[in-house]
Amino acid sequence: MGIVRPVVAEPGKRIAVFGAGYVGLVTGACFAEIGHDVVIRDVDTSKIAALLAGDVPIFEPGLDEVLEQNRERLRFTTDVAEAVEAAEFVYVAVGTPPTYSGDADLSAVWTVVDELPQLDHRIVVVMKSTVPVGTGDKVRHRLDARGLGEVGYASNPEFTAEGTAIRDFMHPDRIVVGSFDDGDGDAVAALHSGIDAPIVRCDVASAEMIKLAANAALMTRISFINEIANVCEATGADVVSVAEGVGLDRRIGSSFLRAGIGYGGSCLVGDETVLVRRGRRTRLVSLARLYDETEPRDAVEILTWRPDGDGPEFLPVELLTRRHYNGDVVEVRTKMGRRVVCTPDHPFVTQRGRVLAEDLTFEHRLPIAQGVPASEAYATTPHLSAGGLALVVGREALRRHRGVGPKLERASEGDVHRLPDLIWDEPLEHKRALLSGWWLGDGSWSFVAQGPSVVIEYGTVSRELADGMLRLLGELGIVGRLKVGRTAKSTVDTYWLVVSGADQVERLLEFVPEQHRRRIVDAIGRQAKRIAPTGYRRGDNAAWVRVVDVARRPYSGFVYSLEVPPTHTFVTTGGLVCSNCFPKDSLALKQLAANSGYHFQLLNAVIEVNELQKRRVLAKLERHLGTLRGKTVALLGLAFKPDTDDMREAPSLVLAGRLLSEGASVRAWDPVARPHDLRGVVQVDSVKEALAGADAAVIVTEWPQLGELDWAKIAATMTTPVLIDGRNMLDPAAMLAAGFRYEAIGRAAPGNAGG
Repeated sequence: MGIVRPVVAEPGKRIAVFGAGYVGLVTGACFAEIGHDVVIRDVDTSKIAALLAGDVPIFEPGLDEVLEQNRERLRFTTDVAEAVEAAEFVYVAVGTPPTYSGDADLSAVWTVVDELPQLDHRIVVVMKSTVPVGTGDKVRHRLDARGLGEVGYASNPEFTAEGTAIRDFMHPDRIVVGSFDDGDGDAVAALHSGIDAPIVRCDVASAEMIKLAANAALMTRISFINEIANVCEATGADVVSVAEGVGLDRRIGSSFLRAGIGYGGSCLVGDETVLVRRGRRTRLVSLARLYDETEPRDAVEILTWRPDGDGPEFLPVELLTRRHYNGDVVEVRTKMGRRVVCTPDHPFVTQRGRVLAEDLTFEHRLPIAQGVPASEAYATTPHLSAGGLALVVGREALRRHRGVGPKLERASEGDVHRLPDLIWDEPLEHKRALLSGWWLGDGSWSFVAQGPSVVIEYGTVSRELADGMLRLLGELGIVGRLKVGRTAKSTVDTYWLVVSGADQVERLLEFVPEQHRRRIVDAIGRQAKRIAPTGYRRGDNAAWVRVVDVARRPYSGFVYSLEVPPTHTFVTTGGLVCSNCFPKDSLALKQLAANSGYHFQLLNAVIEVNELQKRRVLAKLERHLGTLRGKTVALLGLAFKPDTDDMREAPSLVLAGRLLSEGASVRAWDPVARPHDLRGVVQVDSVKEALAGADAAVIVTEWPQLGELDWAKIAATMTTPVLIDGRNMLDPAAMLAAGFRYEAIGRAAPGNAGG
């Protein structure tokens, strides 16, 4: 590897760019500006239609001008053949969202590779998307397997920042080109003729690592100065002065040494459930409840599952986040009735590997965790005897529903019940006894089509109870089926648990009144062929159920994510297994290290610090306002940084969610970003409108307009002039003089107005 100066290119090369997102549009526009002929291809017809009409589907300063100035050298299409028919270079700039493990999902990359047609001229495929190290080798192998050995390959990672992307492309710190063939590397380097920057030439794997390492280094610097800011607050030091003094060291530099509220960051809806263990107490809770109850440093374990494990097990949660989301969600429906609602890009474990929710088909099977958690061995001190537990539960069930029958026809809509939390820490025989008691109180059995097959059933209007009972059945090794419907006189759904199959029914005979058991045994004995339950396949540690539907619907609200290493899965509603879903920039490198047998402790700490930093803002607000319930808080800035409308991983999403969950009213202003996924947040058109009558404000995005305001006049319009400067962009003394109770990140104001 070495650094060389740019070579002189032949003008007017023909470039196809696959992907019309932030990276693809900027790459295509800037190559056209240099003088190349560019075709930009995307599968989104509405995006291409907008570009053909002269509209730019994203906000990026200067991009619209560059596109307009180079219309004669730019074309837009959805057709692969049109894009590549004369191309000499095919740039891959498609999305690579995070998978269950934190790596990048390469499905869009593979689609591009597989779509490339046989051509009568040579092309070089150039990877611009952020991909895991080793992707280039896999692409090279795939091209060769397709008979495209003559196609070249190079890695040319992007280092543009949204808001300054045009400038960053045309005046970069460096250009990185990795290639298998030196000639291909020379050709890609030559495309940048006229750009005055050093070119780093290396192998493909090193180019891929440079991109990941650079991102991780930036995140580390951000988290480092935020930790220093927290210490400054505790000691009375000023983090701005500290950062200035540190940054003047030429070995360190000043870039990314500004304290703030962290970089941003999710994918199931909040009423999906997980089994949670704190200490020796286990509970079944919704994701929404877990998030509200959990602080970043809490020691929490979640029931998880690994394909090559002996069964489900409890492992520590590394990250738990949520964000507002407005758009389509999908309900993944399976045989045996398990359903999970998530964002379309949430990954699932299948027998064919990890697959995004929106790409699931009837050909895919998902695992339902089976067996007792591996860590349950300590639960040896029961609270009740097995017989006593069954008797208590059975009597209670009979008392509640005597005369109602298993169909719960007169069940009250408010009659919601759940399994007692204590049961999760009881021995397995006690769990069996509890289910038996509940079933004897409210359950039923029946012949199928006059026999000899038998099913046993239980009905409840409580989704929470049905969820818990399905999970307990799974611990017994029983796969129950869930049916949801309404009886004639009910206005609420009834959840029916159905156990079928001769072997399963025989194992649960104590769930049936004793006087009926002989009839069931005799009926099963008359079966000419032992009838097994349908709808799933048994594995060593799971029952694999087929996907039957993926139904889309609009949604506006919170979505939640968990990261549980090393399995990167968690067991959710009804025992169905889901993969983790987290922002790739930090987790991709961490997971790469883990896959190589290395525990990246520093990056783990970086991720934790980032999550904690956003929650510290709420503590600052509570210090001034007391409870946040009923208070109005203004968020100044929504986009993750100035000069962009991008909301991906924006801290405002986390802050808004936390404020709303505390009962506060939230107003938000941003000059560009107007997201549609902030349910409950009032978005206004001006800073003055956001602050009028507000109890407090938080500067989230460092928009320059905020530095030009007459803050003294604004203070007079607020109910209580409290300002948390999450970007340290204002002068503390000036804000005190303006009448504010002002707090920044890692610096103390010289006293506070208003007491």
